[in-house]
Amino acid sequence: MIELTMEQVRSMFDKKTFDRGMEYYKENRVQNVRHTVESGLPKMDCQVQGDGFYQVTIKEQEKGRLLCGCGCIQFHFYNTCKHLAAAMIHCAQHPKGRVVSDWNARNLLKTYMERSSRMEPERSDARLLPRLSGMYPMDHEYPTLSFRVGREKLYVVKHLANFLTDVHKRNTVMLGKNAELDHSIESFDDRSRKLIRILMNEQEEFRAIGSSHRNSYSHSGYGNSKNEITLTGDAFDRFFDLFCGEDVETYSGGTIRFCAEDPQVTLKLRKGEHSAKLTVEAGEDTRFFGHVGAWYACDGKRLLRCSEGFREKVYPLLRLRRSEMEFSYEDLPDFCGCVLPEIEGFATVEAPEGLLEQYLPEECTPCFYFDMEDEVLSLKLRFRYGEQEYPEERTEGEKLHRDSRAERRASIFAQRYFEPTEDGYFLSGEEAVYDFLTEDLERFREQGEVYVTDRLRRKQLPPARASVGVSVSDGMLTLDLDTGEFPAGELESLYQSLLKKKKYHRLSDGRFLTLDGGSYEKLAEMAHMLQLSPKELGKGELKVPAFRALYLDSLLSGSEELEITRDRQFRSLIRNFKSIDESDYAVPAHLEKVLRPYQQTGFRWLKTLESCGFGGILADEMGLGKTVQVIAFLASQENRTKPNLVVCPASLILNWGEEFGKFAPGLNVSLIYGNAAERKKKIEESSSMDVWVTSYELLRQDIKLYQELTFDTCILDEGQHVKNQSTLASKAVKAVSCRQRFVLTGTPIENRLSELWNLFDFLMPGYLFSHRAFVERLEKPIVKSKNEEAMAQLRKLVQPFLLRREKKDVLKELPPKIEHIRRIALGETERMTYLSAVNAAKNTLTDTGKLKILAALTQLRQVCCDPNLCFENYGGETSKLEACLELCSGMAANGHQILLFSQFTSMLDILRERLESMGLTTFTIQGSTPKEQRAKLVKDFNAGGAQVFLISLKAGGTGLNLTAADVVIHYDPWWNLAAQNQATDRAHRIGQRQCVQVYKLIAKDTIEERILDLQDKKAELLDVLSGEGGSILEMSRDELLALLD
Repeated sequence: MIELTMEQVRSMFDKKTFDRGMEYYKENRVQNVRHTVESGLPKMDCQVQGDGFYQVTIKEQEKGRLLCGCGCIQFHFYNTCKHLAAAMIHCAQHPKGRVVSDWNARNLLKTYMERSSRMEPERSDARLLPRLSGMYPMDHEYPTLSFRVGREKLYVVKHLANFLTDVHKRNTVMLGKNAELDHSIESFDDRSRKLIRILMNEQEEFRAIGSSHRNSYSHSGYGNSKNEITLTGDAFDRFFDLFCGEDVETYSGGTIRFCAEDPQVTLKLRKGEHSAKLTVEAGEDTRFFGHVGAWYACDGKRLLRCSEGFREKVYPLLRLRRSEMEFSYEDLPDFCGCVLPEIEGFATVEAPEGLLEQYLPEECTPCFYFDMEDEVLSLKLRFRYGEQEYPEERTEGEKLHRDSRAERRASIFAQRYFEPTEDGYFLSGEEAVYDFLTEDLERFREQGEVYVTDRLRRKQLPPARASVGVSVSDGMLTLDLDTGEFPAGELESLYQSLLKKKKYHRLSDGRFLTLDGGSYEKLAEMAHMLQLSPKELGKGELKVPAFRALYLDSLLSGSEELEITRDRQFRSLIRNFKSIDESDYAVPAHLEKVLRPYQQTGFRWLKTLESCGFGGILADEMGLGKTVQVIAFLASQENRTKPNLVVCPASLILNWGEEFGKFAPGLNVSLIYGNAAERKKKIEESSSMDVWVTSYELLRQDIKLYQELTFDTCILDEGQHVKNQSTLASKAVKAVSCRQRFVLTGTPIENRLSELWNLFDFLMPGYLFSHRAFVERLEKPIVKSKNEEAMAQLRKLVQPFLLRREKKDVLKELPPKIEHIRRIALGETERMTYLSAVNAAKNTLTDTGKLKILAALTQLRQVCCDPNLCFENYGGETSKLEACLELCSGMAANGHQILLFSQFTSMLDILRERLESMGLTTFTIQGSTPKEQRAKLVKDFNAGGAQVFLISLKAGGTGLNLTAADVVIHYDPWWNLAAQNQATDRAHRIGQRQCVQVYKLIAKDTIEERILDLQDKKAELLDVLSGEGGSILEMSRDELLALLD
């Protein structure tokens, strides 16, 4: 750092330069000081503020010499200047080691110090009063203002800009020899403060905060004095508001009154030989000025602000008030019809007696004639005077005094809606024509008389009541339709107009039908949803399956416009279905005390469906006892001649056998499994059995044997196993011949709505139409467009045949289920391993198919579980494994039994080995576990035989009752949330007496968090039957690759 003393600095400059440098230093003008070392010698750079900012450099040379520089002109010529002096003084005053605030900081402190030392003014009655200097300006010029300031005695403001600066800086100013005034804004009265703010707003220095520019004032034509200002526009408006209703002093010593009123204006009309002469008078000395928002008149005694109506209607006349205007007598009717009505109430008219009356226009009635031809709406405009009608075009020498104002208004109004041509007015475009006929035509009646041709009148279909009759016979519904003037064959095209949210429907004959919720719209929806062809509709009488009854009743009910008649059988069918709880179906005596109230309702619902010949889906949440409800139904059957068939996952065959033995020991049940020969033998020997139980896979293998048989009732348990219509298992169950069909599933929809269609295609083929029709009419509008109408239609179709209850609604005594998401941070080695796997996948999967991408995603999930699953020589951390073992150890130590699920059997092997090494007892169920052993393991676990039950999600996610466990751990998340929930409900179900804790272990910042996001998107799918479709296999290639990010 350069070291200088004040004596050394003083010796380098003459006295004047040194003194000026000292002033600059004291005023904190030395800024941005920077000390550096260059070639081993100290250097100082800074900026010194003068007229501008000047760069100053001081560099020490060998033997203590200084090399200096400054960017100013004086240094350029004389090698010395006040800026350099200020910089050197700064060096001398701030030796090495002393840190000082910069210029901006010091000025900021100075500003706040001054503010903190301010004293509130003792008085606030100082006044600032205006004086109008230019009271007789030319038209359109604003007056000039000067001002006086003070309290009792007022003093002339000699320099307006300086006055405002003093106010801003809160200076105290001497006004006279013995008079001083505190100019802080608080010292002035309220009106003076407002006036000061108006004046400040006209100066850039105060209007733009932080601006260093000052704006010059606008001066009047009476001089260029610094004590005057001309306020214009909004500024003058605010100034006028401050003094409205008061006298304001003028420069001549008089006063002028500020008023809000209109000046007196007189129109004088005199009669000439060939024309009428008009003059406009508003006072000899009256001058007008203003802007678009306000108009003023000044006559030397009063300054008037004119009303908006005066400004708008009289101003065109005032522009010509200095000259006399001449009107031909031919134009006088227009003057009387257009000018006089406008200025009435704002100006006085003086004319010779009878002159104006003689030329007043006659009363005019516009007449609008509408017609339509070749899709074009036409309008002809005529005007009626007395009994005679006239066209728009006037003829030469016409004696009639026509009302030009009324005619012009009618013409302009017509042009709002029609395109004017030489032959009249025209409007084309189907929608534009409809809008006009339904919404705008009435507006023309308000303007005059409207005439419509019969041809146009027939273009609108009048509202009418349609009717439909519904009757039941021989398992079919008969519909009798009467659509009145509307052709029934066009109901489907009407529905398409509804889908497009159009306001109208155009019939094939060109007529318009307004779409306002009328009876035709209900029938159109019915025809569309029942897939009725125009040919069928044209017959008037239709036959549809009886299972449409509930949907039809829901659709047609509540329509006031539609007349509906229902026969006795139809009413009885609907009534029975709506009063299930009151039905007479008796629960088998031995189960009456076993079934809970909601289960008894489910039993009656099944019986009601059977009585009507309908199938249904019992979709109660997992753990609510769907099995016992169906067993009660089968036990209640009378006069049955054929066996019943239950189809379930292979792992549940023995479970069904146990449940029948427990709840219906009187039924003979045949469990059909084993090898092909054993199954064939059982099938041949089971004809007299009440119930057959087999699996989906075995049914597929033995389908030829089953196709030769007929069953009473076929029940699909865990029906989601046949959600895909293209699988052989799905085709096999549909090939079974039976009288009645039911489906049991806690998840009728897992990924997409088509799964629901396939279940109904098994229950009642055709009820949800063909698969293509279902996708086009319902699935696509719901999933892609979130179409509310499609959602409502699907609910109407499905709800009567789908019964779903949730635990929270029907099992008040069931302990709660509490879910925890534990995010586990990977260790450093794990993190690097995972990221390497992600990068490798991104680099190698750019042009590959979906299956290879899925394989890469599976590998990433395995790395999250334990890198040892993928890499043999991995020797780093296994964070999730350690967290899981710690959780199991703590839970087991506190007496809890645990269900531990994973997708990967190899991961279950690692977990079992580690758990057993810790002294914990375990059971394991995998896909290879035999049915008999599986049943024994479940029984032993519920008896307390093991602390941890290791289960692969697919092998043990359904059909197991493991209520001894009260802790569920999902080691890794699966794409399908429903599958995880099913696994959880192995413990959270009837019979559970403890609160169930569910832990989801998630590797932080990995693909597992992306899986959670996907689960959230599908969580509401079942609740509304309209969620975000799409399983992992249905995701696009780009969507799959996005999971790597």
